[in-house]
Amino acid sequence: MIHQVKLAKQLYRILFRVVRCSMKFPNKLYTYNESIISKLPIIMNEIENHENCSIYNLYSSVISKFQNITEFLDALDCLYALGKIEYSFDSRRVSNVI
Repeated sequence: MIHQVKLAKQLYRILFRVVRCSMKFPNKLYTYNESIISKLPIIMNEIENHENCSIYNLYSSVISKFQNITEFLDALDCLYALGKIEYSFDSRRVSNVI
């Protein structure tokens, strides 16, 4: 059972890497400040300050720095795909991996 959970998490990360093509990355159309990459440190800093916080609390604390919830979720997806954050399905909390 534990092996299946680890395998599912690995497949989940791979799928996120495939899906990330829909996110805004810096290019001719989007500047760095408009891109998802510029939002990653905002979330990482907040998670470092409030270890093991819920997604709702995390969003509430950074809402002013994001245009909408979709942009916030894209940044979370990217951090998860990169292996920088973990989500505990049991406690429903986000934590820092580094």
